[in-house]
Amino acid sequence: MGDTTNRTRRLLRTAATAVFATTLSVAYLPGAVQADPDDIETSDNMTLLSNTPKQAPLEGFNSDIAFWGDYAFQGNYDGFRIWDISKPKDPELVTQVLCPGGQGDVSVSEDGSLLFMSVDSPRSDDSCSSTSGSILSPDSWEGMRIFDISDLESPDYVKAVRTDCGSHTHTLIPGEDEGTNYLYVSSYGPNSRFPNCQPPHDGISVVEVPTDDPASAAVVSEPVLFPDGGNPRTSGCHDITAYPERDLAAGACMGDGILMDISDPVNPEVVERVQDSNFAFWHSATFNDDGSKVIFTDELGGGGAATCNEAVGPNRGANAIFDIAYGDTASLDFRSYYKIPRYQEDTENCVAHNGSIIPVVKGDVMVQAWYQGGVSVFDFTDSDNPEEIAYFDRGPIDDDNLVLGGSWSAYYYNGHIYSSDITQGLDVLKVRGTKGDNRVKMDFLNAQTQYESTPGRSGSRPGNAPGLDGKDVTSAVVPAAPGASAQVVPAPQAERMVAQSRQDMADHSDHDAMFMSMMVPHHYQAILMAQLAEDRMADPQLAALADRMLLEQQLEIDVMQGWQGANGHPVTDEVAAYERMLADPAMREQMGMASPEQMQQLAEAEGAAFDALFVELMVPHHEGAIDMAVEEIIFGSDVTVQQLATDMMVTQSVQIDQMQRLAG
Repeated sequence: MGDTTNRTRRLLRTAATAVFATTLSVAYLPGAVQADPDDIETSDNMTLLSNTPKQAPLEGFNSDIAFWGDYAFQGNYDGFRIWDISKPKDPELVTQVLCPGGQGDVSVSEDGSLLFMSVDSPRSDDSCSSTSGSILSPDSWEGMRIFDISDLESPDYVKAVRTDCGSHTHTLIPGEDEGTNYLYVSSYGPNSRFPNCQPPHDGISVVEVPTDDPASAAVVSEPVLFPDGGNPRTSGCHDITAYPERDLAAGACMGDGILMDISDPVNPEVVERVQDSNFAFWHSATFNDDGSKVIFTDELGGGGAATCNEAVGPNRGANAIFDIAYGDTASLDFRSYYKIPRYQEDTENCVAHNGSIIPVVKGDVMVQAWYQGGVSVFDFTDSDNPEEIAYFDRGPIDDDNLVLGGSWSAYYYNGHIYSSDITQGLDVLKVRGTKGDNRVKMDFLNAQTQYESTPGRSGSRPGNAPGLDGKDVTSAVVPAAPGASAQVVPAPQAERMVAQSRQDMADHSDHDAMFMSMMVPHHYQAILMAQLAEDRMADPQLAALADRMLLEQQLEIDVMQGWQGANGHPVTDEVAAYERMLADPAMREQMGMASPEQMQQLAEAEGAAFDALFVELMVPHHEGAIDMAVEEIIFGSDVTVQQLATDMMVTQSVQIDQMQRLAG
């Protein structure tokens, strides 16, 4: 294995040198023109009350948010922030906790004493001072971090729990008694070369956390949700949302949307499964207020692509709305799609992402993040005819390049909408015209743990934390290993720690650039093959699969070229680089690409003969892409590139299985 791996890497490096020679005639794009972040469009009934920019030392991507009392807990790839939101127009930073490990998905126990944080990237150990670890090492750590937040100014790191394939997201499931919490840990991306993430991976990890003794938290079960393997695209779940009052959870599991009976939280059981040919990546789920409907989201393009345009259309990268029928078991009935009606620029990543229900007197209203598509409020009372009723939309971050940004999560909490913007910080919005929403006062909110709204408020922690007003807000709490004392690190030291972490990653950035430059022309050949399928294929199912490949591969080329331009790398001309690759037989063979002669044979074939040759050529082509993606996951460092590689590995593995099944 070692000799093969080294040979592959040597060949790829040689090939990359050749491909760099085929970049655009102007090798580097001119300096990107930054769009005005205050270039904001809103509906007449939506108001931006405040924007608090992201502050050092937590300079990574902002991610999810949780709420308890008058506090918001904002995840970040470098740790998390605690905000006092007792005055929504003027949020006050209470604490920054520096503890790197993407993607920083957070939730808070319902008694407000514990914070849970997902880590989905290998670390050298489980401490907050860890460095990036190798996915090839069985000693690397990723999983769940648990913090005691009784003292909001100085959270204690009390426990780390390793979980298979890490923790991309997690969902808080309350136990039958108040003394126990369960965490449903969702993760994906198995590969035989990853010792801590082995295939098959058709389930989740369940972590039990005793409230009074969180240091004893442990994995208590690893239920297999798909004993028969699930949809070929399913290799774990991306996200799960629970509705405890109905003992029900909805899971977005790559290729499946599922409902689970969680009456026994340690042993959830799948009771309903649905699939959708328009969905590329089942991402998340949200129930309506009374649990009679559920919305699943499709994260087409992995979140980094520009999908909110006429070319992609209204049914891809969208929400799918289902009614739920309750009998002996719950069942799903598809009703319609919802996608924002506002076309975005080609430099704006935009697709359905995280949201929550706005509790209204009658009907169903949801607020949702759409990355650079902004924040959308839509009414889906009529499941067949959802309609946008309010929106907030910034202009593009970069006028010249497609870069990752925008709203990661947008949630309604006690009269306001809070949007965690990946690059711009924390936005607080006010929407008018949603009747009755102010009647409900929440004590807490984890958007992936839903309860039916009831008027009134039983009480919550008062907003009396001292905060950091007048203090150095760039200081940070840095916990050590679980159970050890934390230290408050002054601004200069905190910034040095983050800079060192960034430098450690920069030392490996050449592989990220090589991966992107090689994958662009590789994708281009897949596009050419898929284009030939449009008027030659006999099997309608295979034709639909080829059509999806055509869309997804083009979107990923856009993402890769945008990354190159935004990061000062040569932007690969896919046509010139592809022609250069075709002229190198060793490179073609190593990357699983078709020869010019094979491409000509494909162009001359029709009907069943075309179908058979298409599968014969596309399967090794996908296998070559998967090998390259695995190499990037192992040797790369850029979080955007590595997430793209992980999604490629998963989706192209699925498509291989689908092609082989259709070919018989």
